[in-house]
Amino acid sequence: MTDGLLKPVKEVSPLTIRIVREGAKTRELVVNLDRCAACGLCERACSVNAITVETPSAVVRKGADPLDID
Repeated sequence: MTDGLLKPVKEVSPLTIRIVREGAKTRELVVNLDRCAACGLCERACSVNAITVETPSAVVRKGADPLDID
């Protein structure tokens, strides 16, 4: 028996992250990493604290992606 919630779909390519979560409403987040300025707007807008944004200096220093989306 399921609880009615589907597992989110997460697709990652070199320049794009796409996450789709279905439930009472379908929610979709698409991030173009080539255009991401690591401003933190998506982190502040996320109601479940699932997005962490690295500071731009940390991204450059570590060569990491600017976003961690759980």
